[in-house]
Amino acid sequence: MSETLTQLPSFFPLQLDFFQPGEFRKTMEVNGHLHRKTMPYAIVVYALHGFYEVGCLGQQIVLPQDQVAFIPANTTVDFLHHVGKKGFMEARWIHFRFGYCSLVDLLSLYKTPLCLPISVCHEVKAIISQALVCSVKSTTALERQIEEFTLASRLLESIRAVSQRREDALESWQHRRFRPVLHYIQGNLSRQLCITDLAEKCGLSSSRFHALFSEEFGCSPMRFVKTMRLEAAARILAGSERKLTHVAEETGFADEFHLSHAFKTHFGMSPRAYRAQAVL
Repeated sequence: MSETLTQLPSFFPLQLDFFQPGEFRKTMEVNGHLHRKTMPYAIVVYALHGFYEVGCLGQQIVLPQDQVAFIPANTTVDFLHHVGKKGFMEARWIHFRFGYCSLVDLLSLYKTPLCLPISVCHEVKAIISQALVCSVKSTTALERQIEEFTLASRLLESIRAVSQRREDALESWQHRRFRPVLHYIQGNLSRQLCITDLAEKCGLSSSRFHALFSEEFGCSPMRFVKTMRLEAAARILAGSERKLTHVAEETGFADEFHLSHAFKTHFGMSPRAYRAQAVL
């Protein structure tokens, strides 16, 4: 049985990094349209009219209207659109990401079916419907954040209830020794960071910190910082229309040209192309 959120270990700082519901209704022009995408958040999607063919992780399924597909974060997926007998396709989805210090997507610690079981589909659809209402409701920013976190937590529990935890995956992300520096990096992505400052957060010399951090994370501290910046930029691009200059400022890049070059090297496409693929 999956543990509840309140039973998660106390070292696990849970954050809702991304939450965005959406829907569309399109006519014959989408019939047979193939959309390939790789996004920095989980995708939960279903069709109200028409249907999807979904290709992901070596699986190819026809998604019935009564079921919901789950696509893990950072996973390439093919969506093939089919209109129904009434000549249009209508779909709803939600994009979301719960993270540990924004370092790892929580649901990557679990193995989840591509097609969610019927037992949770009704609840998941209800959550998406409520999220769509919440997104257009006139309310304060704080009230919206609370409602979004509540809905996202319910969605997380529904998905984890039908998922299998990857053995020892959660334990491998404790990183107790580096917790102070991870929080520091996450809170200061827009600032210039140097290894001396990072080492001080752990009470280590620069050389000792570099060696221990590289052993724990499989890359140098500054490479890790750059990856966090790029992943933060990807989430901003996927969830907003902010100008690239502003995205660069928020994520610690000198300017939009430095961000564009690093982004294309890391993700294999330009920031503009990455943003364009976000729409289902």
